[in-house]
Amino acid sequence: MAATTGGANNLVVYQWNARGIRCNGHELIQYIHNSNKKPHVICVQETFLPPGVTYDIPNYVGIFKPRALGRRGGCAIYISTSISYKKVDTPQNLEAQKIAIKDNGTEVVIVNFYNPCANISKEFLTSIINDCGPKFIMCGDFNSHNSIWGSNKTDKNGREIEEFLTDNNLVFLNDGTPTRQDPSTFLTSCIDLTIVTRNLSSKCNWSVTNQILSSDHFLISIDIILQKNNPTTSNGTQFLQNWSYQKANWDKYKDILNNVVYETFDNNVQKMYDNFINKIKEAADESIPKTNPNNHPPPIPWWNKDCKLAIKNRNKAKRKVTKSMMHEDLLDYKEKKKIAQKVIRNARKQHWENYCSSLNRFTPSSDIWKKVKKINGVLNNTHQTKHIPLLHDGTLINDNTQKANLLVNFFGECMNYDNIDEFNESKKPPITTYRVQ
Repeated sequence: MAATTGGANNLVVYQWNARGIRCNGHELIQYIHNSNKKPHVICVQETFLPPGVTYDIPNYVGIFKPRALGRRGGCAIYISTSISYKKVDTPQNLEAQKIAIKDNGTEVVIVNFYNPCANISKEFLTSIINDCGPKFIMCGDFNSHNSIWGSNKTDKNGREIEEFLTDNNLVFLNDGTPTRQDPSTFLTSCIDLTIVTRNLSSKCNWSVTNQILSSDHFLISIDIILQKNNPTTSNGTQFLQNWSYQKANWDKYKDILNNVVYETFDNNVQKMYDNFINKIKEAADESIPKTNPNNHPPPIPWWNKDCKLAIKNRNKAKRKVTKSMMHEDLLDYKEKKKIAQKVIRNARKQHWENYCSSLNRFTPSSDIWKKVKKINGVLNNTHQTKHIPLLHDGTLINDNTQKANLLVNFFGECMNYDNIDEFNESKKPPITTYRVQ
């Protein structure tokens, strides 16, 4: 269940109350795209997604849980395709999700939780973590205040959470940094919490990012050190080099292969095959250029310079009013926010209109659907699900070579001669004798 692509020794988790993922998710996508440190897991609260509706983030697999009754609310967990995971079931009426990731043979459960300003009890919170095991991370919007994690007051929910932490020997990672800013008064609060077991607390680095997204909640980043010497997760999505066949010099490729001298290796078939493959690769390396893995296309094709500038002006105005708390600065920020929303909406609309104007009766329907998905920032299904683990004897296998060997062994046992003979015997029709009249 752990990822097998090494290269980093930590697991990066984002938590964020989106206040509507369809409205504000595009800024998160751009932030991840431009970030050097990609998250492995993203826990989102208040997705505002109705049942049956999803929102995709490129290079991530989404698990969605809409609010059972009523509007708004809802949670989503996005898992990078560079790691594998196991979904853990939760009650349908509970706005919480769980997934499990393996850490050196031990499961680490990640809990995504949202409390919609309701009264909560320590017994209720304990019921959520009862099946989480010895290592878990619980993050989300608790809508609770307590001075011990930075609030300027302590309410009933805050006291219940404090007792919940004490009774279950848990630790909160918050350092007093505000996690939400009221869009009307610009007063800040600390209502988004990250709670971990004690055996993980010393391995976690918690921080509120300085990135201003459209939501009134700040984006929180948690780095969890899983293994110091034997890393199991990849620090972000890796982009591999591919040959650019459109720029290939096929005449050179043909000439190289025509002049190759193949060795016989004393009739050793394997060595002859390896030599043949190596000659083809050498010819390709010399005549076919490779793509730059860092020059991957942007996740949202309609995101242009105007969008980037409008977001920059909005964020600048927000920082200014946060410092001055002046009424005129507040009005300026609200105006810049409206402009940014309009620019983003128009950019997406214009991109779609330009594409529609290029369509004709010869345009394949498959190209149209690919374009629709691309405009919405959706990858092909083959990319979204390429790291599905294989369950074998209670263990999740993520390595493709191990998967292939397990499948070979399985089908080899099914198709051996003994099984075939038994199958044939069982399927033989009864012998019927006929008497000739």
